[in-house]
Amino acid sequence: MNTDVQQPWTKELLVRNSLRSLGTKHRRGLASALLFGRVHIPVQWLTEGQQVFLALGKSSMLDAETRAAGLELVPLVVQLCDGLIPRLIDDYLRRQALLSALDPGEREHLRRGGPVPVREAIFRACASWPPADPDRLEPAARLAVDQALCDVLARRRARRRPGSAGAASAGGPWRTAATTKKAVAGDDGPVPVLRQEQGPADDRDLTDRHTTRATSGENVLKRYISYGWHQVLWGLVKASVWTAVSLAGAAVLSVLYTLIFLALRHYAPDLTVKQAMVIAGAAVGTALGGTGLGLAGQALKARLDRRGQPGREPPA
Repeated sequence: MNTDVQQPWTKELLVRNSLRSLGTKHRRGLASALLFGRVHIPVQWLTEGQQVFLALGKSSMLDAETRAAGLELVPLVVQLCDGLIPRLIDDYLRRQALLSALDPGEREHLRRGGPVPVREAIFRACASWPPADPDRLEPAARLAVDQALCDVLARRRARRRPGSAGAASAGGPWRTAATTKKAVAGDDGPVPVLRQEQGPADDRDLTDRHTTRATSGENVLKRYISYGWHQVLWGLVKASVWTAVSLAGAAVLSVLYTLIFLALRHYAPDLTVKQAMVIAGAAVGTALGGTGLGLAGQALKARLDRRGQPGREPPA
């Protein structure tokens, strides 16, 4: 009996299972960013069902229709991240090797830092999903990819050139401790993808710039780092406000509980302490608050009725 149809599927489970076969962790991260919506795929590439799939959260349950849309989308993303983009970079490296224009460090830098610029170039140049074969890619898209890789290479060479502004900023105050350790060990580590001075083109570009620290200079990098700290501080402010409101609410509930308990002990002395505590707790702290208040009201009404009956003295 086939139980796969009956198995509850979440978006995260489908994506993780589908990306398990990808070659490297970096490529899995590149594909995950697209499928989990951290980087937006151009809308014109997507069907309506695929847009619904991308809009879901990780833990969202998938119905049959949405799961089918996801299973249709995942191979396209895998083809892009694990097939076309690496092949385009390899093709560029082969053409550069014929010119003896690259040293081993530059080749490795293009393999690490090239996928994101290539992805962005494809997003801008292609009106729909590109073919898996680089030779079938439109000339305008190939030109955009080559230009993106040339820009990555040029920026690296500018930063490594002695006395250049890029080389000075590479060791400036914005360099992290981890990057400094890698430099001492002889490994430059991942280098941010630099951008032009103009602002981000859309929400995807803004998110990508911020998460990758992609800048075109020290001043822009400083602004993005400040923005990151602003997000952290704003999160702390919201957490502090939530904590203060929670404590104030707890204090109000404690005072209300005490007042209800004292009122019950005064106006309904025939109730035991435990009964008064149960009614006060039900009135304040549980979903039976209305029931608790009702019980307290009935007890008070019964007490007043007994006081009003002739020939009967209320208990001392």
